[in-house]
Amino acid sequence: MQVLAGRRIETLTGFVRQVEFADGKLWIPAREELEAAGLGGVLPSPEEQRLVELYRRQGLGAVIEWLEGTSRR
Repeated sequence: MQVLAGRRIETLTGFVRQVEFADGKLWIPAREELEAAGLGGVLPSPEEQRLVELYRRQGLGAVIEWLEGTSRR
């Protein structure tokens, strides 16, 4: 278990949609691989997309701060 910004993250599940290597090459799993793993229909929600963009631009602390703010509403 990891503690970040005073919050414990006990579990986290994710999957890779694409990988960009240091040389700029991309690896994207084939549709058949996604379907075989049962992930073909899994798409990020608009909320997840907003949080990912916030993380990319401002880091984990900003995501935690935003989530804490929404939990108080």
